Amino acid sequence: MLLDPRAKTNLYEALANWGVTVGDDVIVDRVQGLFGQPTTPFAAEYPNHPITADFGDPNRDPTSFHEARSVSPVAEADGAFTVVVRTGGQSWAERDLDTLFGEGRAEFGADDLAGPVPLAVAGIVDLAAGAPEGEAPSSGTEARLVVVGDSDFANNQRIGEYRNRDLLINAVNWLLGDVEAISIRPGQARASRLQLSSEQFFQIRYLSLFVLPQLLGVLGVLAWWWRRRAPGR
Repeated sequence: MLLDPRAKTNLYEALANWGVTVGDDVIVDRVQGLFGQPTTPFAAEYPNHPITADFGDPNRDPTSFHEARSVSPVAEADGAFTVVVRTGGQSWAERDLDTLFGEGRAEFGADDLAGPVPLAVAGIVDLAAGAPEGEAPSSGTEARLVVVGDSDFANNQRIGEYRNRDLLINAVNWLLGDVEAISIRPGQARASRLQLSSEQFFQIRYLSLFVLPQLLGVLGVLAWWWRRRAPGR
């Protein structure tokens, strides 16, 4: 299940019965957001799970998401679900969505969920627990379930970025029980990408637009002045 923020679906009650809480929020990360976009966070932690067992350091094997929501196991569900992806410690799940979407403004508040924020979980569910009344399958029917608070990471535009494709394919292989097929696939040749925090992005932009042009102008004037005052001129 790939559930974007404010997705209109009747799955929330079933997920709650199975032991998964899907937050009515949007994850904001001003430190590890993609090129100054705080609602496009990178994964900062891969807890121990077969889907991401081969990913290693998120700095080396990052995955990126766009306008993702929090997804976490229910505390009293006896550990049926495991968090697969978390964002950074300085991120948070913003719950004032009217201000975020209406005014484009987000500030961490008392009602928000502090980071690291889980945005993907995986586990085993009893289908009878989440079925509508009168439609429950036979007792003991179990299935594997992966829930991600974002669908954009797997769309045509973003699936080729970073390790997004590996995350999606590994999740499908785990759902099928084909654990041997879970791996990190060879990267395809592509243009190099530089991962910057929003602060680093704004520093580079400021230096490029304001500091370097003025510095080159000053150096040019000084070079002209020195040549003008050189002996024999």
